[in-house]
Amino acid sequence: MDIVRCINCNLCAEACPVELPNSYQLGMTKRKAAYKIAARAAPDAYCIDKGPYCEGCGKCEKVCPTKAIDLNEQPRLLSVDVGAVILALGFQVYDASQLEELGHGRYPNVLSAMQYERLASRSGPTEGLVVRPSDSRPPKSIAWLQCIGSRDERKGLVETSPYCSSICCMYATKEAILAKQRLGQDVACSVFNMDDRAFNK
Repeated sequence: MDIVRCINCNLCAEACPVELPNSYQLGMTKRKAAYKIAARAAPDAYCIDKGPYCEGCGKCEKVCPTKAIDLNEQPRLLSVDVGAVILALGFQVYDASQLEELGHGRYPNVLSAMQYERLASRSGPTEGLVVRPSDSRPPKSIAWLQCIGSRDERKGLVETSPYCSSICCMYATKEAILAKQRLGQDVACSVFNMDDRAFNK
């Protein structure tokens, strides 16, 4: 995909017959193989998630008015002059599905904090409406279970953390405030944790 030629017309996505899980929405929606990474992506251009499903298709390439798509394009090395470098180190989300008693991955209304963030976001799958995935109705009560995978010494668990992240307590507080703002003051919000560590507040 030539990001300079792409005019953000969405014709490639409309023509694409392939649907894949949308990682930006944490798998809560689907996206086409021709897609925009995020609503406010920079650069403001589409990309092609080329895979074996593209063999013999080429519909996106045919409809592109600026010929920005070349499905035979090969990877290349670019040299770019920049004024600054930002290291976005990220983090690894704990896989709560290994704790079967919590029901994450088994029950549709058990979400991770990141999934809740996508629901509450105006650019999320529900455009900011906080609803239950099971029936798309607003919840009357929400429980936040904190410290999942933190300082858990049970044998057989993988990727547990021996320390407190120091951010989850404030994160849950923010999410509870968002729930009250989006759903009204009558929604019951409960936060369950090992210990309250509201750093720097």
